[in-house]
Amino acid sequence: AVFLAIAGSAPPASAQTPEVESGAPAFRLRTSIKAGGLVFRSPDAPALFPARTGAESLWRLRFEPEVSAGGHVVLAAAYEQRLRYASHPIGIATIGILPSNTVAPYRIGQLDWSLSQSSDTWRHEIDRANARVHVGGADITVGRQAVGWGRGLMFGAVDLFAPFSPLEADREWRRGIDAVRTEVKLTDRSSAELVGAFGTAWDRSLV
Repeated sequence: AVFLAIAGSAPPASAQTPEVESGAPAFRLRTSIKAGGLVFRSPDAPALFPARTGAESLWRLRFEPEVSAGGHVVLAAAYEQRLRYASHPIGIATIGILPSNTVAPYRIGQLDWSLSQSSDTWRHEIDRANARVHVGGADITVGRQAVGWGRGLMFGAVDLFAPFSPLEADREWRRGIDAVRTEVKLTDRSSAELVGAFGTAWDRSLV
């Protein structure tokens, strides 16, 4: 049985950076608290399922400050803390249901640190840190950002950089990647984009 409890006053955030509105405040801060949990009973197969019954929970606290400078430049960041507790060894039953602590792709530096590794796992991370500049008909975003072009029910066909697991229940925030993204508006209903995502080496980068 899987349940997902979401606490917060703001609606789910999209992968795109919000448009800069005329007269908007120079500084905005979004705060989100989320909790996800899993309770299960597995088949009697110790090789595949170390524990027949168990529970796991994940708590997330996220701060997303944004500064608008002059209407043409937006500075955005996101800092997150994740506290995970499991009453059992990790097995197949829990893989993919809750967001994992795996290393994110396309990052020059992870900026992800451990605070505790006892019976629980407590980590914190800088998941966004970017600057967006509007020049003419182009929007240029440089730094750690989320890049995606749509979402599917189970699979994201155009989730090229940091796709979700097909079983993952919480898909509100894509992992941030270190990239340069340029979007040029061609008409009212069409645009062209160029994205360069960078890792620790050239063979781990993508354009």
